[in-house]
Amino acid sequence: MKRILSVSLFILLLYSQGSRYTDSLALVAIYNATNGPAWTNPWNLNLPITTYNGVILKNNRVFKLNLRGRQMNGSLPSQLANLTELEDMTLSSNYLSGSIPSEIGNLTKLKLLILEESGLTGSIPPEIGNLTNLTSLRLSVYNISGALPSTIGNLISLTNLEISYCGNLNGPIPSEIGNLTNLISLEFLSNDKLNSIIPSSLGNLVNLQDLTFSFNNQLIGAIPPEIGNLTNLKSLFISFNNQLTGPLPSSLGNLNNLQTLSIIGNNLMSGAIPVEIGNLINLKTLTLSSTKFTGALPVSFENLANLEIITISQNSQLTGSIPSNLGNLNQLKSLIISGNNQLSGQIPASIGNLTNLQTLNISSNPNISGSIPVEIGNLINLKNLTINSNTNLLGIIPASLTNLKKLTSLELIANPKLTGNIPDIFNNMNSLGILKISSNPGINGPIPASVSRLFSLSYLNLQDNNLTGDVPNSLINLDKLKNIDIRNNHLQNLPDFSQKSVLLNTLYIDGNAFNFSDIEPNRVSAGYFQYTPQDSIGTAQIVFGQLNNSVQMKLFTGGHYNTYQWYKGNSIISGATSSILTLNNLSLSSQGNYYCRVKNTSLPSLTLFSRKFSLVVDPSQRKLDSLALQIIYTKMDGMNWTNPWDFSKGLDSLDGVSLSNNRVVSLNLNNRGLNGAIPAELVSLSALTELILTGNPSLNGLIPAGIGFLSQLIRLDLHANQLSGQIPVEIGSLSLLTELDLSTNNLTGTIPEQVGNLNNLTSLHLESNSLKGKIPSSIAALSSLDYLNCADNRISELPNFSNKVPLLSELHVAGNSLKFLDLERNIGAAAIFDYTPQDSIMNNQILAIAAGSDTKMNIDIDGTANSYQWFFENNLIPGAVNDSLIVQNVSATNSGTYECKITNANLPGFSVYQSFQLFVAQEGRESDSLSLIALHHALNGNLWSGIPWDFSQSMENMQGVRLKNGRVSEIVLSGRNLTGYIPIEIGNFSELTKLDLSSNSGLSSLIPDQIYQLTKLT
Repeated sequence: MKRILSVSLFILLLYSQGSRYTDSLALVAIYNATNGPAWTNPWNLNLPITTYNGVILKNNRVFKLNLRGRQMNGSLPSQLANLTELEDMTLSSNYLSGSIPSEIGNLTKLKLLILEESGLTGSIPPEIGNLTNLTSLRLSVYNISGALPSTIGNLISLTNLEISYCGNLNGPIPSEIGNLTNLISLEFLSNDKLNSIIPSSLGNLVNLQDLTFSFNNQLIGAIPPEIGNLTNLKSLFISFNNQLTGPLPSSLGNLNNLQTLSIIGNNLMSGAIPVEIGNLINLKTLTLSSTKFTGALPVSFENLANLEIITISQNSQLTGSIPSNLGNLNQLKSLIISGNNQLSGQIPASIGNLTNLQTLNISSNPNISGSIPVEIGNLINLKNLTINSNTNLLGIIPASLTNLKKLTSLELIANPKLTGNIPDIFNNMNSLGILKISSNPGINGPIPASVSRLFSLSYLNLQDNNLTGDVPNSLINLDKLKNIDIRNNHLQNLPDFSQKSVLLNTLYIDGNAFNFSDIEPNRVSAGYFQYTPQDSIGTAQIVFGQLNNSVQMKLFTGGHYNTYQWYKGNSIISGATSSILTLNNLSLSSQGNYYCRVKNTSLPSLTLFSRKFSLVVDPSQRKLDSLALQIIYTKMDGMNWTNPWDFSKGLDSLDGVSLSNNRVVSLNLNNRGLNGAIPAELVSLSALTELILTGNPSLNGLIPAGIGFLSQLIRLDLHANQLSGQIPVEIGSLSLLTELDLSTNNLTGTIPEQVGNLNNLTSLHLESNSLKGKIPSSIAALSSLDYLNCADNRISELPNFSNKVPLLSELHVAGNSLKFLDLERNIGAAAIFDYTPQDSIMNNQILAIAAGSDTKMNIDIDGTANSYQWFFENNLIPGAVNDSLIVQNVSATNSGTYECKITNANLPGFSVYQSFQLFVAQEGRESDSLSLIALHHALNGNLWSGIPWDFSQSMENMQGVRLKNGRVSEIVLSGRNLTGYIPIEIGNFSELTKLDLSSNSGLSSLIPDQIYQLTKLT
């Protein structure tokens, strides 16, 4: 009896070992057939199979085989079928060849089969229908061919079926797919030759939650109405199936659990958008793009109270207006309505109710009219605002945009009927990285000063407008600014961008009014610099001379390496090769048009030309004055003035004109409705002692440089107009001037040193412009000066007026960027000294600090009697009264805004502030999220190709980012048009195994040392 029992046990043991032995033989066959020694992590066949990487046993049998990405090549052997206890097999991301062996049908215990990107070829064997325990099947294999076998309908346990990227799969989708009633997810994606209708039997899959038919170019027919039976469906993607036709079935309205509906790129789908879509009360994302849908957007959209994303784009047949009731969808985060050629009406003001909105794009809708609603300024959470190519959009850019403090991208491009200035709205947009206001010919005026406070700005595009004035010099302080395009405007005075701490990638300035002194220092300021052509120099002038006398024509232009050549008509004037042309012994034949050509040896591709000087010889002086007044009247729209002139009644009758000794000595056109620029011909009124052109809101353009020829002027008053550009240096030639008022205009640049030559000046008004830099010390030496007002500019340096004899009666410098020391030394300099408030003179700083470390915030400001008080999140920090603040062992609770208030005992009522925004990077997922933000910002993420990152979504949804165990494990951004630099935060991705930033030509070659912290990179 014992012997019989012993033999039985031996047989049983042998059977057990034989089964494992069979598995071992099967694994060895797979290894040898697929070039195992060349695998990543090859097996040692001399060791037990329990040591094989990717092999897991249960009850002494192989039940899981995961050979993903092992560099397998060769065919799968038939012995694979001997792994009869196998439940889970993954062979994805390899280089296999040959077909799926029919013996795979023997693996009847399989629950998971993943063959995506495995390299297998041939048809799908019908024996796959034997795998009735299969719950997940992923057959994304490009070279798979033939038809999908009908036996797939036998896989009744299947919950997930993915047939994607099978480039040679053809034939119909079998109707038997409707037998898979346990399916939860079904995906047909990028099967280019799948010639089939969507079978109506899909309506049987009542447990389906996710359904995708996308990029199947041969999918035909209409969406079957039976799709309305899938009442558990949560997401439906039907996209880029170029042969699908017909309307959207109204039965879609039955899918009341649907959260995502995406119908994109089905170019032949037509008909009206069914009103029943309004029944989808759980819908969060709705995309209807690139179709031929007709009719209006249904008003039933207002029922979709849970919607977070709406995209209606490239639907050329949609008509009607944007429904105002969209403003009721207060959960919306993204609203994109673009490329709908027949949509009309106005942008509804109700959009301003969508205070959770982060992205708003209303572009390429040529029949949208009206103005940009001011209510857009209510969208306080908006990050991306795009309003482009709406050819009938009217009016101004609303100043209410200043409230959009979270903007990262602002685009207003190719809206040809927009008018007015770019409003000064950028003071608080600390996150704005991209600013594009371009190709709007009605946009004029200066570049607003607040652009220089966009410390996150990386891309500035203001091309093809009608901007005037100076380019703000403080742009050179924007360290993150990499690309500037300001071409084709009327700008002048370019900063020296070679002084930037980080040079520009691109600088486009052609088609403006820059001269050689602007361009010379910028030759090395950018990787690519485009500067030619430029506009003509100066203003057209009429020059008057007397017979047998001399006359000079002067050209004011900068540059160190200039050469000059003067012309009369088209003929070269021999020997006329300096910036001044002197003509002697004038005769009637001297009359004509003169101009100068200027070249520069350091910039050989650019040639500048002066505007013409028209020489008139020997007219009477009164006739000259009359001619000049007629030109002024014509060029400044005199027929529409208040009290227009009638020249037939003589010069004495002209309102605002005073004569003495038969010459015009006073021209007072206050509040007369002047329109346009000050004509250069004004300088012909050479006997003028008083020129008053105040209170004309349509008087714009530059102050002509020729004004310096009005040598008899005693009073010059040009205040309360829209004049722009710089104060001409020639104004310093008006030696008799006692009153100069240029206030309340749009003047830019610095106050010329030459103003200090005006020794008779008693009153100087320059307030309410955009002047910058210092008040020249020569002005403090003007002994006659009694009143000085430079308030509300951007003045940053004040000379010492306290030593002036006699002292000023009034000194007004409030509303600038002056420092404590400037103000302290001027205490007592004037009977009335107005100095408060001042704009912040310090840039807000953003600090990203690792948790557990210490950080120090420093205040660097002058002054002899300063006091300091620190605040955190608007709460006073007791005892924090020094010029620095140390925060030790920082944690998440320390994240937030720190602000220091600085006062000075000698300057009562005056204070300035500096803010620090502190971000604390925690370990793990939060640290990865912050580092992705830093990476996106440093590499100009808003300019990337592909699907943009949306930081309102989870990291899993970001294209090119993969996570493992909740941490970033892969970042693949190859060929995504990256520009900029790799930030130091790259070192925070402690679980990163793959980093691919290849094929991005705009990426800086500088690699931070922190990249060596990525010890898990493979």
